[in-house]
Amino acid sequence: MLFFSFLLNANLQAQSKAVQFRLYDFNDGLTHRNVLKIQQDTFGFIWIATISGLNKYDGHQFVHFTQESSIHQIPSNYLTDMMIDEENQIWLGCGHDLIKMDASTGDFKLIELERDPRLVSDDFHHYNIFKDQNGNIWTAGYLEQTGKSWIQKSAEGNQLSS
Repeated sequence: MLFFSFLLNANLQAQSKAVQFRLYDFNDGLTHRNVLKIQQDTFGFIWIATISGLNKYDGHQFVHFTQESSIHQIPSNYLTDMMIDEENQIWLGCGHDLIKMDASTGDFKLIELERDPRLVSDDFHHYNIFKDQNGNIWTAGYLEQTGKSWIQKSAEGNQLSS
């Protein structure tokens, strides 16, 4: 009975430490409810990739990076993945484009990739962007209509940097 009482008491204490969440939505300034990735940069900002653009959250408000923005413009609103590297560069899968953006300035560069002729199509999308310990960028993707998939890695010595 004493053992059961101990377990019951431990269970009650564990339940009293509930994690609280704050809900963010359109009313708070989020560009879309379909969120694909959330990451934090070295400055402490939270970056949220959605199907309607990129959101930067400073703890109080959202700043939007969209195709339509005159101040914080990116080439496409439809983001398929995001990765922030140790140099505060934000790598975005924008459908069939790969974008590298400086988190501190918002300047971006379209990364030119050699494409396998079998994958040349506006239908392919970059997913799962990853930077390895040697600085190589890896990206996985697929052709939505055919279901073909691939993994692409930057060539040795070519880390896709500017």
